[in-house]
Amino acid sequence: MVEQKVSSRYAKALYGIAVQFDSVEKVYADMLNVQRTISSNSELLNFIKSPVINHRKKEAIFDEIFTNQIGETTLEFIKLLAHKQREWLILSIIRQFEIIYNRENNIVEATITTAREMDEATKANVLAGLTKSTEKKIKPTFVINPSIKGGIMVRIADKVFDASISNKLENLRVRLKETLDVEIN
Repeated sequence: MVEQKVSSRYAKALYGIAVQFDSVEKVYADMLNVQRTISSNSELLNFIKSPVINHRKKEAIFDEIFTNQIGETTLEFIKLLAHKQREWLILSIIRQFEIIYNRENNIVEATITTAREMDEATKANVLAGLTKSTEKKIKPTFVINPSIKGGIMVRIADKVFDASISNKLENLRVRLKETLDVEIN
């Protein structure tokens, strides 16, 4: 909880600076780039999280890795985190920044689960329907889960729309059980 509060404060501060310098899109792209770089390199992640490595060394490594990859605002922010010994929060800060960015740009994240891969036309239709019903831009994550047997499940924030066959079968089983007052296996 404390980690999220601190991360949120840093993310809000960075977002405010990005707005001030009219560089929100650039900083957002930079933060996603930093996230990909750190998440794909376990050595770098361990280095960042290590409390025994001096903050100056971390700042120098951030300079070396990111100087030609990200803008000055983002690089200076990451180096500030190292200087304040908050670099271990970077992934959490990036997540909080993304939440702010999405809110400010009317974007919602949706996890769309199906039993098998959807073709592009079906994906486009699903996204169009979600965009229309939410009146927001959809940032989709498509998941394949054969256990739902068919249909679709959509999760947006804390709401779930479950039109999966496995859910319909479970509902039918419950209704039959109630009707017959007998356990069906």
